[in-house]
Amino acid sequence: MPIGLEIMHWDERIGVEVLSCYPEDMVLAEKTLMQLYSQHEFTGEPGMVSMMAGSSNLASYYTGPDTAIYIVLVLTADEDGDMYEEGLVEISQQVTANLDPGALKALLPSLFQRLAVYPHLTNEQKLAILLQNEIKSNIISNTDTYIN
Repeated sequence: MPIGLEIMHWDERIGVEVLSCYPEDMVLAEKTLMQLYSQHEFTGEPGMVSMMAGSSNLASYYTGPDTAIYIVLVLTADEDGDMYEEGLVEISQQVTANLDPGALKALLPSLFQRLAVYPHLTNEQKLAILLQNEIKSNIISNTDTYIN
């Protein structure tokens, strides 16, 4: 079971800036956040990295240089961060659309709960989540029209 979720941003003047986290009292060391930033910056492209930090495993998704948001899922040491990649990608759009601190703080508990169960969802449940997104639902509907 995941331990927490942290949303961070890279600011050229101050460095790592934590935008919000859930639970609110969770704190990741600045050194750890810098390591995540460095790993993502190495490729410069959107994507996920996993790393160990003390007794925790971290799964981090970088949204890309346009938004420069890092979504960090804190896991227990025995969990595989790669199992959460699809879930992190899925919630990234909601996170980037709600960067206001109040909105993000209200949104994180439900996003955390969604991520916590994501590896155990059936394909049908994952599809249902996918279809909740209006843009993705329209793409699937239009693709079906062109195939038939």
